[in-house]
Amino acid sequence: RLTTAANYKTQFEVAFEDNDLPTASLCFRRLQQMDHLNELHQYLMALLLARHGESQQASQMLHELAPTDVRGFALAHFKLGTGLLRKPKLSRTDLALAQWHLSQAVDRLPNPQLNVEAHQLLGRSWELLGENEKAIAEYRQCVEASPRLLVKIAWLFRRMRQFDSALAAGQQAETYFSKRLEADPDDVEAQ
Repeated sequence: RLTTAANYKTQFEVAFEDNDLPTASLCFRRLQQMDHLNELHQYLMALLLARHGESQQASQMLHELAPTDVRGFALAHFKLGTGLLRKPKLSRTDLALAQWHLSQAVDRLPNPQLNVEAHQLLGRSWELLGENEKAIAEYRQCVEASPRLLVKIAWLFRRMRQFDSALAAGQQAETYFSKRLEADPDDVEAQ
């Protein structure tokens, strides 16, 4: 039975990569019946459903994986948080909910780049709420991976009228980008 479950998992993952909803659905149901379904497969099924226009069912699955009262599955929290922040008009409630989801995902995501993105999005949400110090704290978490945030940090310090801190962050950014430009004069971002 375990071998069969492993086969269904493999077939499900191949179907997901091939964007094959019928095969993925069949494997998903079989894994469910065998009680071998894990959170990652549920998450991937939700993504596949969303790709095929089944957004309500996908959303329901994501909310089951990432409820608002427990830690839940990090990737689902990340997906829900980023989805909320993409809304054209954000209410304070949307921002608070996005922050909840992102805070449940941050530093638990399987990919370091996703963790950086989660910190950046948390920073952006704090910025939108006018909580510049909290935004700076989040941005500082990912400066090493994304040094361009030094410019954003300098700008936020300036907005808070903390000119010495703004100058220090600006000088860090200038030093970093000058070194990059020296190494590669065609580096567009450093210019």
